[in-house]
Amino acid sequence: MYKYSPANGFSQSDAYLTGIGWLSGGTLTINPGEGVFASCPANGSITFVGTVLQGNLTNKIAAGFNMIGSQVPQTGLLQTQLGFNPNNQDQLYFWSPASQSYATQAAYLTGIGWLSGEPTINVGQAFFLSTGATNNWTRTFTVQ
Repeated sequence: MYKYSPANGFSQSDAYLTGIGWLSGGTLTINPGEGVFASCPANGSITFVGTVLQGNLTNKIAAGFNMIGSQVPQTGLLQTQLGFNPNNQDQLYFWSPASQSYATQAAYLTGIGWLSGEPTINVGQAFFLSTGATNNWTRTFTVQ
């Protein structure tokens, strides 16, 4: 598991081996709205559990590169359905399992909108955001 922070880049990683446990103590924290890069065997899976956040939610975004995702488990159009308000010239990078790289890109220009169409974010999907200014991804969410 690799966690990215704007200040330190990929500064921490943990590894889990069946029968042994976490090699570095399993100390990696993942807060709602943060993204991590997880590498697991071809047929492996990772399950995250927890309480769904409700109410007024804010995901603080720093200028520069961020690895972020939705704080709530929903799939939808990033801006229209999930409430992300992009800055001018924001660029998003998505992991492509097929090419094993960040191959998919989306860009936003004020007055024009999403250049390749508004991206859809899946439940639990994180992405890299390159932005020139700080921002807050805010939304109000309640479980029906």
